Amino acid sequence: MKFYFWFFLLFILQCATYSTSSYSQFEQEKLVNLSSISSNQLSLLTTRYLKSNDLYDKFEKNPLVVIYDLDNDLITNKSRNLAYYLAELCYLTGNSLDMEDSQFAKMYASSLVYAYTYLFDKKASPAPDPFSAEFRFALSTYNRSLAQLVRYAKKNRKLAAVTDLNLPLIRGTLQMSSAEVETAWSPQNFLQIEVTYDYRVKGFSNHISKYGIGTPVILNRNFPAKESQERIKYEFINGVGQAYPATAFVSLEESYLGNRDLMNLRAKIHVYDPVFRDQITLDGIKLPMESDTTTPLAYMLTIAQQKDNLSAIFDGETGMSRKGLYLVYPYHKDKIPVVFLHGLASSPFIWFPMINELLSDPEIKAKYQFWVYWYPTVNPILFSAADFRDTLYDLRKTYDPNKEHKSFDQTVLVGHSMGGLIVKLAVTHSNKEQWMDAAKIPYSVFDTINEKTKQEISRLVDFDPVPFVKRAIFIATPHKGSNLAEGILEPVSKLPIKKVKSNDRACEIKRCKIIFRFSFPTN
Repeated sequence: MKFYFWFFLLFILQCATYSTSSYSQFEQEKLVNLSSISSNQLSLLTTRYLKSNDLYDKFEKNPLVVIYDLDNDLITNKSRNLAYYLAELCYLTGNSLDMEDSQFAKMYASSLVYAYTYLFDKKASPAPDPFSAEFRFALSTYNRSLAQLVRYAKKNRKLAAVTDLNLPLIRGTLQMSSAEVETAWSPQNFLQIEVTYDYRVKGFSNHISKYGIGTPVILNRNFPAKESQERIKYEFINGVGQAYPATAFVSLEESYLGNRDLMNLRAKIHVYDPVFRDQITLDGIKLPMESDTTTPLAYMLTIAQQKDNLSAIFDGETGMSRKGLYLVYPYHKDKIPVVFLHGLASSPFIWFPMINELLSDPEIKAKYQFWVYWYPTVNPILFSAADFRDTLYDLRKTYDPNKEHKSFDQTVLVGHSMGGLIVKLAVTHSNKEQWMDAAKIPYSVFDTINEKTKQEISRLVDFDPVPFVKRAIFIATPHKGSNLAEGILEPVSKLPIKKVKSNDRACEIKRCKIIFRFSFPTN
């Protein structure tokens, strides 16, 4: 009897080990979305496969043996799901390796190839199911594996010659046989490349990114010494540099499941511009492209803030060195230019959050291109306005000398505060007689100054609207002056300001006191 009693008791206790418990609100969702790209654990999908085939403990002890065995099974059976499991196993194995480890590149290159095989290889079966968890995980694993390879190539200084890049695989070698660079500049024009996944953005109210295939990167442009000076002045901000968004994508030129007598698996690297496209076309199929346009803008602002401080705003010399119109992205002849002008004691970077929001709208992004104008706000406004008009004419001469680009005739100007006053002086008529009458200066005074000064004064006050400007947008612009100029902001206007070094022409203008006796009304 005692034997049966203890047997029954042990049986009951054993049965009691099976039970259920409740998940918290988000716990189960987090668990099913767990994978090697978000943690150092395998997904439930891959874990289930390993346990079902009695490979889980074996993988824990000797992961490479399991990976090589499963690779043989993949070549033999061409199972699409097995391609994903291998991608995750390689990715997890790579997570434990240093970048200097000889196996690092092999694991992530293999992970990329396996993920690509799952997503696109027509020899694998069954056909991929875009609604399956394997598909979502394979897409993310592909993107993150490519990100790891970009970091590896950067560390080993191989980004400038990507077509010479050979990466070891579990079976054979991945050879970058060609490259397609859609951006306006080739990799040789960039000082360095960063992966956007590596940066947390602060200061922007909205982070604009799109999910799909590819790895978003930041292209930090080197000083373009070999380019024409006419374009350099518009495409490279002095003392700051520029950062551009791009999306990297690697396509296989042949099937990994095909003729494996070939030891080299040929691949092609693509660098796409997310400002001009949202999709990648592969074998006639349009695929959504992953992109991030916010992080490059934030990265560029970070560089600018590191180089300048508040005192630079009131430094005339710094302002003069930065003065000019800058293309935030490369010129596109079919897009309408939108030029932003900042206000008093500010800089063009104040517009970057707005540009960030505008780029989130596909229709706006497809139709418009965004430029910024930088001017020293310590300068007299007539000088800044004249320089701005001259810059607009020169810009068109540089990029559209024959006036063939119809989009240029639709140019939009957007000015904030003092910038709005400069915009106003680009879209109105003016002549020196009106200014002299307003300043109560006799016409005879104009005849007493030298010819060079006359020409400069005419440049400042004799002008017509810029003909290719279609619209002007004013934001908080004091068209009739501002009471603040004589109120709480008056002490600010008296702060010490480092003036631009004078020249004979400026001194002559100042001496004749024609322009400086006239000012905008304050109320």
